[in-house]
Amino acid sequence: MGKTEGRCAVKRFIALIAPLIFCSACSAIRVKGDSSFLKMQRLAVFEVTPGPDATCRRQAESATSNFEQGFMAAGYRVAPRSQLRAALSDYEVSVATGITSNQAMRLGEMLGVQGIVIPSCERKGRVDWRLQVLDTTTGKRVVNSTFFGRAFDSNEVAQEWVNAVKEKLK
Repeated sequence: MGKTEGRCAVKRFIALIAPLIFCSACSAIRVKGDSSFLKMQRLAVFEVTPGPDATCRRQAESATSNFEQGFMAAGYRVAPRSQLRAALSDYEVSVATGITSNQAMRLGEMLGVQGIVIPSCERKGRVDWRLQVLDTTTGKRVVNSTFFGRAFDSNEVAQEWVNAVKEKLK
């Protein structure tokens, strides 16, 4: 191999390995929020709001269950989904239209929870999951997190995400 061929091989190697090195430093989970989330014990997990994509719609039901199980495995008590549906119906609130601070506080009183978890799914070439937690005593968003490009196909993935949020907010 000549000098020119050797340099070209090195350049190709660097071009191939550089993105891998860069991405290994990136986290698939982004978290913004405050540590008040860590004090919460009882949560209500809304059903996943899927975007218009069929992949998200297919995964929504099992993902909601996985979120519930993931939060429970991470040490939270989760209000029964039937209780949440009844409260939403009684109070005529829809997650699709957004929840105001006052509605979050009222739902917290009705359900006896400190936080409302609102998961959603969106697909832009890959499936991205978003997780928001509203504090029901203040009505403020205390967690805003995104999980990039991974299927929510198990309770363990949900628990991994919840634990990553807890770790980043310490």
